[in-house]
Amino acid sequence: MCKVIQTLLFIALFYFNAVVWAQGTVKLQGAILESACAISPDNVFQTLELGVIPLKTLERNGISQAYPFKIRLINCVFSDDSGDGNKSIEVTFSPGSHGSVEPLQARGFALMVQDEKGHKITPGVPLPDIPIDSGEILLKYNIFLVANGKQVTSGNYYTTMNIVVSYR
Repeated sequence: MCKVIQTLLFIALFYFNAVVWAQGTVKLQGAILESACAISPDNVFQTLELGVIPLKTLERNGISQAYPFKIRLINCVFSDDSGDGNKSIEVTFSPGSHGSVEPLQARGFALMVQDEKGHKITPGVPLPDIPIDSGEILLKYNIFLVANGKQVTSGNYYTTMNIVVSYR
């Protein structure tokens, strides 16, 4: 009987020691944010290809054709009736950190952004508040190359633009 108990004890100790090879901990870190809307994943990083624009077009017309782009906000939730939640969004366009606007201006043109109603957007100045509706909001804009009065020169160019959506 003593041998059976010793054998069972040995098997039990071996089993429990064989199951646990290593121990460790995982540290999790993050944040939970309350947001009225989310930017659709397909609109977070956009590349707008302007293609080839004839130099004479900018010299003659002073402006290129419109190049449309959109920002789709999804999962929008209107605030509750307590008055503490989000009621509107505010959109601000500003120059990005890649590329540069100055070489564009030195080459005789600048970028101009308009909303879907044709209102010119000034970089760094927030647009009028847009009311939040439940569900989805589609913001539509157009971008143009505009002659700035200097001699327009040809060549390749690139720049980035940041779009900040704030909840109010």
